[in-house]
Amino acid sequence: MTTPRAATVTLPTDEQILITREFDAPRHLVYRAWTTPELVRRWWSGKRGQVTVAEIDLRVGGRWRYVMAADGGGEVAFHGEYREVVPGERLVYTEVLDGAPGAPALTSVTFTEAAGRTTLAILVQYDNRQDRDAHLDYMGDGLTEALDLLEREAHMGIVIFSMGVSLDGHIAGPDGAIDWAAPDQELMRFHNQQTSQLGAHLCGRGLYEDMLPWETAGDSRSDPKELEFAQIWKALPKVVFSSTLQRVEGNARLAKGDVAEELAALKAESGDVGVGGAGFAATLVEQNLIDEYRLFVSPVVLGGGTRYFPALDRRLDLELVETRTFGGRVVYLRYRRG
Repeated sequence: MTTPRAATVTLPTDEQILITREFDAPRHLVYRAWTTPELVRRWWSGKRGQVTVAEIDLRVGGRWRYVMAADGGGEVAFHGEYREVVPGERLVYTEVLDGAPGAPALTSVTFTEAAGRTTLAILVQYDNRQDRDAHLDYMGDGLTEALDLLEREAHMGIVIFSMGVSLDGHIAGPDGAIDWAAPDQELMRFHNQQTSQLGAHLCGRGLYEDMLPWETAGDSRSDPKELEFAQIWKALPKVVFSSTLQRVEGNARLAKGDVAEELAALKAESGDVGVGGAGFAATLVEQNLIDEYRLFVSPVVLGGGTRYFPALDRRLDLELVETRTFGGRVVYLRYRRG
């Protein structure tokens, strides 16, 4: 990772502050660190205290609230309402310091990516110059500290378990059939986008061998979206867990340590890590190592087969953070570990 650039603060008008900062991380990771409560808790306060509340309802009309217990005593709290949400690209929201007089500020945040780096631009519009100057006086070194921590969090990946699922929770039927989960063009485009954002993929022997034909898909497939996926998959580093395989092909290697050790190293080095294969993923689910569950639910009931979730001896609390319905009536559900 290259040395991050310092934030630049300019004053476009008497009622505005513009803060820009470049991050050595792709846009989707910077955006996630900005909008995920557990990550906000780690960077928003800089080195001035501890974030005790980070509440985000990321939708137009949704509200947000952050509270910091300051090191010198007392609390500092901000809240506001989202006016515009363009996932991964732009946010517009009001911003109010609890207990402060005056009108809310209006903050516009844009995320722009070039060559794998992201420029964050924060434009804050105040009601008057007095309010703007008061905010300038408050920011001080805290802004630099917070954005430095944001950079760190943007590099820390998550573990994602993503699969097509039947309405009754199976990823394959009793006979192993998965033809019901074949994606249309719209869904294939979405799969390609999500796969391209991974830094690595973990799997067991079964999925590794099932996916080997994609290494030579250019010889047997002509669909542009399938060829695009093949290119993404071939380039993606893969770690294979197997007690029987002696060697693996392509951009893959056999696991060197246990799954927890491999995941910790990959999350720090590579960013987001995908996991696949029900049997292998079950081990990670049981150890609570999955950060996000992404289900593509098809309108079919299989009545049996291989389940997405293994049988657990405890409850698993999740938070629904995104939904989307595709033209083929597949419903995408993205859950975050609670």
